[in-house]
Amino acid sequence: MQPVPLSKLVTDFLEYMESKRSPRYVKLVRSFTRQWLAFFGANTLTTAITVHTIEKYAAQRKKNTCRTKKTQISNATVNRDLSALKHMLHKAERWGSVEVSPGRRVDLLKDDSTVRTDYFTAEQIRLLVGRAENDRNQRRNHFHDWPEFIVLDVNTGLRCQEMLFLEFSDIDWQSGVVHIRNKRHLSFSPKGRKERRVPLNEPAMSALHSMLRKKHEATDFVFHQHDGSRWKLVLESFRSLLKRCGLKRVGIHALRHTFGAHLAQRGVDMAVIRDLLGHHSVTLTEKYYAHLAPSSMSRAVQQLEIGNGLKQSVPKTVPTGTSSGNSGPENLENPTPLTDSFQRCYVPEVALLAGVAKLAYAADSKSAGT
Repeated sequence: MQPVPLSKLVTDFLEYMESKRSPRYVKLVRSFTRQWLAFFGANTLTTAITVHTIEKYAAQRKKNTCRTKKTQISNATVNRDLSALKHMLHKAERWGSVEVSPGRRVDLLKDDSTVRTDYFTAEQIRLLVGRAENDRNQRRNHFHDWPEFIVLDVNTGLRCQEMLFLEFSDIDWQSGVVHIRNKRHLSFSPKGRKERRVPLNEPAMSALHSMLRKKHEATDFVFHQHDGSRWKLVLESFRSLLKRCGLKRVGIHALRHTFGAHLAQRGVDMAVIRDLLGHHSVTLTEKYYAHLAPSSMSRAVQQLEIGNGLKQSVPKTVPTGTSSGNSGPENLENPTPLTDSFQRCYVPEVALLAGVAKLAYAADSKSAGT
């Protein structure tokens, strides 16, 4: 084992990350490393970093303020920082700079992130596309291909940068598939450098054919400026369109969420949605979209018919009253008729308790016999 200064480890780690991860993530990690060097010290040896000092660092980071929101940074932000630090210390162990990584025994903070899945309804999509078509070419120096962009994105779920780096060579017209790939010649890679293939339905193919008719001879980009160069910033143009349509101010990522949300609402399996969106795990997919598919859970429960033979003994009324409790003599007044659906699942409390008592008695008798 040969300890090295933290500054040396950080340099080696960033070089390693640049060869493995996307430029966007490397930029984030680089911002974290500045925090590490400031707290632990650039000349601190790797062996001097302990579990205790890392936990002190996490506590210190939690006190920091978010530059944009001007509020205390979230646990989720600190956890991203800690995960990168743990990764670096794990590499230090592999490289022989520490005996055992102290990050192994550092727990992440409780996740306090909130899930906000902004997506558009079919009616809102029609409104956006219609307004964008009417306003096409009327706003100078603005992105003019919103009708095709929106239709393609809500039918493929591509990320914004994947859309802007999309080339006609990525389209398999014969099979009707778009290939999201790493492009070294453009210094672009999908999130996590994970390539994927997404099938194209009829609306998506129509949008691509429309853009093919407008293709600039000097470029292969699907969406390009008048001179054929790639669009870089289109967010403000999109939000301008939202404002003209009277819709909530959201990001372009809402188009991707629309794709996932509508698939979930149609009962598509979460693993399939994961693969189409390029998520690294189905857990992330469920986090964003599982709550949008309640009908599938309802259908699953409706398949059960436990206690179906008790239908004749089910009461036709359920007690009501002013008490806030669930039982009591005051609730026996003014019975309310049961609906058909409720009648199928209502079990009298007395019968339920009697059944529990019988089960308990049987269990005691069995144990006594043994």
